[in-house]
Amino acid sequence: MERDGIVIAELWPSLLDGRHQPYAIKDAGQVAAVRDWALDHPDALHAALRRPPDLTDEEDRVAREQEGWILGGGHVPRLGTA
Repeated sequence: MERDGIVIAELWPSLLDGRHQPYAIKDAGQVAAVRDWALDHPDALHAALRRPPDLTDEEDRVAREQEGWILGGGHVPRLGTA
């Protein structure tokens, strides 16, 4: 089953190295690197959007109701490189 939608996600800008991107502003290059990674690795993106494995049930509840979590948090070793 395919699902289309929009996800608003906060991400950690230095999640991936953005120095190879054509942007003078460091954060812009890092965000572009994460964008490119996400487009090239949809299964890894899906995994990175899942509940981090070390989150307790209480932390999960607070994250969903109040805080949220940062894309890739708890999944950094799985992301690989862009």
